[in-house]
Amino acid sequence: MDGKEIILIMVTAMVSCLATSIIKDIYDAIKRKTHKPIENYDWLKKDHLALKEDMNLLKESQKNQLWLSLTRTYNELMEKKYATDLEKAAFKASFESYSSLGGNHGMSSQYNDIMRLPANLEDE
Repeated sequence: MDGKEIILIMVTAMVSCLATSIIKDIYDAIKRKTHKPIENYDWLKKDHLALKEDMNLLKESQKNQLWLSLTRTYNELMEKKYATDLEKAAFKASFESYSSLGGNHGMSSQYNDIMRLPANLEDE
């Protein structure tokens, strides 16, 4: 894996963490917000449900992108049989973002495989 790929993985992980945090903050703010009684609040309910559905779609999309990135990185690192500390840190950040979105799908075992890889072929 070259430097550009590592940077791409790190940026993807940071964006994922940031997006997850923003989405969670928005959702929590909506849940906390108290409204004065409104005679007809059906429109508000509909807007809230639409926002919640959109948020779930965004989270699912981000989770799928992270899964693809993790799977590709896993295959590349397992093929070369080592992972630098930077590659492991990038993989860990992506894995944590993926997990925070509810993802697993066997990725825990892949995460453990990557963390057990030596830092270079000479350490093997």
